[in-house]
Amino acid sequence: MGEGAAYLSLDLDALDPTLVPAVAEPVPGGLSLAETLHLIHAARFWPDPWVGADLMELAPTLDGAEASARVAVHLALHLLA
Repeated sequence: MGEGAAYLSLDLDALDPTLVPAVAEPVPGGLSLAETLHLIHAARFWPDPWVGADLMELAPTLDGAEASARVAVHLALHLLA
């Protein structure tokens, strides 16, 4: 891992598809919401500041898009907090 400011990128494909079914590559047994929030909160303790963050891989045309978007918004709010 390098030093200096960091960019945090959260791929929604890593979460369990029961939470976010509308992603490009669902991963059965993926991360739970609690595990993902723990990782986001742990990143707050990095010694250097973030310069940005993003959420990716939401597929709004797939079934379950509304539920997936709600989870994505929840995670985005935690990234901003």
